[in-house]
Amino acid sequence: MSWNANYELSYGATGIVDYLDALGAHLSPGVEGRAARQVAWGAIAEHERKLTERLLGFLRSRPDVRIIGRTDADARVPTISFVHERRRSSEIVTAVDPHGIGIRFGHFYAIRLIVDLDLTDRDGVVRVSMVHYNSLDEVDRLIAVLEPILDGIPGG
Repeated sequence: MSWNANYELSYGATGIVDYLDALGAHLSPGVEGRAARQVAWGAIAEHERKLTERLLGFLRSRPDVRIIGRTDADARVPTISFVHERRRSSEIVTAVDPHGIGIRFGHFYAIRLIVDLDLTDRDGVVRVSMVHYNSLDEVDRLIAVLEPILDGIPGG
């Protein structure tokens, strides 16, 4: 059996340094090389922390939601999984989908974890994945859509 290289990933990786250099130079004009990449990484990390905190803050405020993993934005990446005590994860995602917001549900290849957490009857977890090119406005829009759904309001 032969294995083929992932050419898309390999070729795409060649642009990472250029992207970080350009972002760092945009954020701090005149900065180049490693310093530009450090500026970019710092800005990305801070923005992703803000995105994460915005959503986690909303989820922490709800006694009917269980966040899977750490609840502190400083201690995690901006991919958040949660379950609701009354609604299945599939119901939540199905209700969000018509709003054009891409969140998903399931086990995400961590079947044993979902079983160990006793979440199979919940259809796994709801997962929200954010990255540095998402905006706080997008997170606020997700929260505005999620709130009535989690409250069980018809049509929500």
